[in-house]
Amino acid sequence: MRITAFDVVGEITFAQKFGFLEQGSDIDGMMGAIEGMLSYAAICGQVPELHPFLLGNPLFPMLLPQMEKWNQVLEFTLKSLNSRTNIERDGELELVHSQASDGDMLSRFAAVKAFDPLKMSTVDVVVALAGNVRQKS
Repeated sequence: MRITAFDVVGEITFAQKFGFLEQGSDIDGMMGAIEGMLSYAAICGQVPELHPFLLGNPLFPMLLPQMEKWNQVLEFTLKSLNSRTNIERDGELELVHSQASDGDMLSRFAAVKAFDPLKMSTVDVVVALAGNVRQKS
């Protein structure tokens, strides 16, 4: 069921399936990463004083360099985003027109950004899309 949910989220968010159903498995360890994030949030949500000693500790990335891979939701979102957009060096988002539906979230966010760049930045678009991948899956 969760594999189906990921592909549905891909269709709604990026107008393309992520390929979970096709492969029949967890792609890029996304399910495990989300479970880990939720477990961490559950613990630190109950005892927020722990966060500065755990992931909030600036020494933590130096002690565990593999922690850089823990942001898999963002990496996964950017990979999906890059298949339909160009992000220029100045951070501007340019939607590459494809045969995909204009009803997906990416198309709608890009339209808002194109109409009024002050209303939605490229960072806003990426954060909203990553939030959808993380929350709905």
